[in-house]
Amino acid sequence: MKVPSLKFLIVIFLFLSACGFKVVKQADLVNFRILEIKGEGDKRINFKIKNKLISSASQDERKLVNISLITKKNKTVKEKNIKNEVQKYQIEIKVNVELKLVGSNFTKSFSVSDSNEYNVGKQHSITLRNEKKAIESSSNKISDEILDKIIENLNDI
Repeated sequence: MKVPSLKFLIVIFLFLSACGFKVVKQADLVNFRILEIKGEGDKRINFKIKNKLISSASQDERKLVNISLITKKNKTVKEKNIKNEVQKYQIEIKVNVELKLVGSNFTKSFSVSDSNEYNVGKQHSITLRNEKKAIESSSNKISDEILDKIIENLNDI
């Protein structure tokens, strides 16, 4: 009696495991072409965000988009030791994005922010290298979030 029930369970499992769920690639969702990107604020961060957005955008689409970025970077002391020497800094990056669809009156504004911390090295060059790594990491996160929000807003139209 156990053998037929085992076969029945295997057949049911095979039918239920193939549910038809399909993973969506982010590249398939990008349905816009960037016409112009304007940036104000920190040039290094804007440059990294612009490059990532331009490389992610499609070149064959008809939806033309203008993007305006206003970047603010705030660097604060996170931690000090007993001798009152700085041990860690925290960098907060906030980007205000204005999205305009060319040929229509659709405009959308949103902001994206990220914070990261880095250690102070024994040499100034190590501290600068740690700061650049923290900025690059935050810039990548922010540009991914901006791309997700642009896709979300343009797919709603």
